[in-house]
Amino acid sequence: MSGRVEIRTDRIDDAVARGELPMPAVIKLDVEGAEVRALRGMRRVLAASGLRSLFVELHPDFLPSFGDSLSEAERIIEGAGLRTVYESSRAGQIHRIYRR
Repeated sequence: MSGRVEIRTDRIDDAVARGELPMPAVIKLDVEGAEVRALRGMRRVLAASGLRSLFVELHPDFLPSFGDSLSEAERIIEGAGLRTVYESSRAGQIHRIYRR
C-alpha cells in the first residue's frame, strides 16, 4: 500500500450553481493548509449577501506546502467583503470568525 488515497473534489461555487447545495449562511472551514484552494473554489459564495459568517482555521505553517500564504487567504476573504470579528491562536493555528 502506498499510503495514497484519491478523492473526488468539487468547488462549492459549482455545487451551489448546480443546485446540489443551498447557498450557505455560515461556513466552517478547516482543511489543514488547503485554505486558499478551498477559498478559491467558493469566491461567489463568499461574496454572496446571504453568507453571514465564515469560521476558519488557518494553518500558516502548512499553507506553503500548497504553494499558498496566509496573506493570500486574507486577501480572498477580505476581498469578498468579510471582516474579522474574532481571532485566537493555538498551536500554530489561527482561528478567525469573519462577518459582513
